[in-house]
Amino acid sequence: MRKTMIVIISASAVLYAFALYSLLFQRMANVSTVDVNGVVTQVNLWDNVNLVPFKTINSYIQSYQNGLSRGVAINNLLGNLLLLFPAGFYIPFFLRKTKKLWKFSLVIAIIIIGVEVTQMLTHTGSLDIDDFILNCAGAVIGYGVFSLPMFRGMFALRRKAS
Repeated sequence: MRKTMIVIISASAVLYAFALYSLLFQRMANVSTVDVNGVVTQVNLWDNVNLVPFKTINSYIQSYQNGLSRGVAINNLLGNLLLLFPAGFYIPFFLRKTKKLWKFSLVIAIIIIGVEVTQMLTHTGSLDIDDFILNCAGAVIGYGVFSLPMFRGMFALRRKAS
């Protein structure tokens, strides 16, 4: 039974990893733009960079409060918050050394920074500090939820099976 559960958890982790990859990197690279006069200009690598904390989050909140693009605001804010929620389970499950919150937080921060920089370099997204904040918060919330006593048995599965 333990081995079966580990196989199921492993398979779900692989599916989650593929879903993340698709969501984060499967957009068409947009390396040029065309203005109203038909002039093509190259997109500067730094055009899609936001290093001002809460700038994007505030713009989505203001947009929501003003009744503009509410769906977009909710999708972006909740989407970024929930995107790495499952990582709060998978990372400590597979990387036993990340059982402590500070180690988990360090690993998830490194992963998210890598994703943000890769998105910027490949033009498949933007490098946004607010994405980093929301993704980290979601992963840490996931870590907290999966650290509750009702989920501790899952981590015990991993220890006993190996």
